[in-house]
Amino acid sequence: MRGKIAAGTVAAFVLCAGLLFSGLPGAGAQAGQQGSEAASSWTRIASRGIDGTYDVSPTSILCEHGGLLYAGLTWGRVMSYDGASWTQVNEEGFGDPDNIDISALASYDGALYAGTTNVASGAEVWRYDGGTTWTRVAEGGFGNPENANVNSMASYGGHLYAGTSNVPEGCEVWRYDGAAWEKQVEGGFTGPVNDVAASMAVFGGALFVGTCAESGNGCEAWRYDGANWAQSGEDGFGDWRNVSLNSLAEYGGFLYAGIARDSGGAGGGGGFSVYRFDGADWSEFRKDESAVGGANCMAVLGGYLYVDVYNSTSGCELRRSDGADEWSLAAPYGYGSFTNIDASSLLAWGGKLYAGTQRAPGMPGGCQIWSYDGASWRQEMGDGFGGDTNRAVSALAGTGRFLYAGTENATDGCEIWRMKEAVDYPYRRYFAEGSTGSDERGGFETWITVANPGDASASVSLTYLTPEGEVEGPSIELGAGRRWTVNVGDTVPDEWSVAAVVESTAPVVAERSTYWSAAGADEEDEQALYYRRSAHASLGAP
Repeated sequence: MRGKIAAGTVAAFVLCAGLLFSGLPGAGAQAGQQGSEAASSWTRIASRGIDGTYDVSPTSILCEHGGLLYAGLTWGRVMSYDGASWTQVNEEGFGDPDNIDISALASYDGALYAGTTNVASGAEVWRYDGGTTWTRVAEGGFGNPENANVNSMASYGGHLYAGTSNVPEGCEVWRYDGAAWEKQVEGGFTGPVNDVAASMAVFGGALFVGTCAESGNGCEAWRYDGANWAQSGEDGFGDWRNVSLNSLAEYGGFLYAGIARDSGGAGGGGGFSVYRFDGADWSEFRKDESAVGGANCMAVLGGYLYVDVYNSTSGCELRRSDGADEWSLAAPYGYGSFTNIDASSLLAWGGKLYAGTQRAPGMPGGCQIWSYDGASWRQEMGDGFGGDTNRAVSALAGTGRFLYAGTENATDGCEIWRMKEAVDYPYRRYFAEGSTGSDERGGFETWITVANPGDASASVSLTYLTPEGEVEGPSIELGAGRRWTVNVGDTVPDEWSVAAVVESTAPVVAERSTYWSAAGADEEDEQALYYRRSAHASLGAP
């Protein structure tokens, strides 16, 4: 269940020299040993609440869109980073002080959308139009002020979906087609106990929504095929103590659900469960009732599924599985220290797995970041980036060749740090032709499509070559059997001459498609004003 994050936090997405342990006790054989190399070089790019105001309110989201990094903060602020400086791109709270949080950011149909928390009059959704201009596309909790929070968002079937938190009546799900919203689900699907649409994912051509239900028969998973909604599996997957479906991840042809369990009145945590869906049925994959916390986040890298488990007693647990027999610790408890109680952020990027930790309250030392290359673990920065007040790495995001980390800091204000990772991209494809230019006669679109036909994920990065020089494009950890399509104009708009370089850590297929749209005769008809007249595609040259 998503609640208010502790003050001074940069959370979700999506560091300095310090002590390195000579050995990490308790690691399984597959976890390897920690390397002896020095910590990575980090640069602090934001402090004192990002804009220097000492604002200790949390940043809830880090999101890449159109070649820029966006941060959504409490008090309803959205900041953008262009690689050199931060700019606030909206009025605080969009002009309403009751918009106390940016609870979700999502890209849809070429635009950035922000969902808010508003417990006074209901959540809102805003579309970013560039500069400091936003358009409100939903208000008043979509007409129901009890929808206090936009908790989850996903793009599916040409629509944007938003799931809400609604404690008295049950969560709702709404669908947006670019012009209007349509209610898809109300009353918590089956009743008000499902008060949060906690997670969303697309799998097997359908949209899945996981709920939080802290009473009743447990959390639920619901599946939408584009026409009908149907419950997928039993309440609580057959166990009422499965109360919150926190995370969904696709791995090895299955959809996995990470769940927090209720303690059943026994005191302490209730442990965690992981279930998986084969396209027809759910089955229990793993369960641990002795664990303190739930399965909070998951990541896929190098043919393994990684699951983070909160543990305030022995230190957080990072489990991994090959989808069959192996289920083991992927790292020592707490990465060698029982005071690391959670991997508050987990990210597969640049061929490595990165875990950002949360330090236990009252314990000395700050947060840590660890990386795993498939053989050994390495601490990537000194504790707390050199200060105890950075208590948690609550956000990790990878864009281009940079890794970004946001911290929780209730004393001095949240911070954001950046590391330039020397990712080895042995595979390259070049495209000399491309354009995003336009004038009164018409315009060009250029798209890059990348497909990963392999059986393991690949880190893919785009770089654009313009007459003025190189421009860093987006990057992605592209899963096996997945496709990625990028509009070049999102990063370099109105550029008549654009070449592209696709780099990857594994063999991929890359294609460039360019479309020319001519001006139409009827200028009052927007669909006739610009429409595609011709197109050209080519494969990249090695």
